[in-house]
Amino acid sequence: MGRAFQIVLWHLHEAKRFFGEICTKPEDLLAGKLDAW
Repeated sequence: MGRAFQIVLWHLHEAKRFFGEICTKPEDLLAGKLDAW
């Protein structure tokens, strides 16, 4: 049961990250990629 919970949390985190990138302005997204580089 604990492993299933970890998998669900991972999927929720990835969905949040994915939709966060969609809602981000292109300029901010590029700045974030440059900062991460």
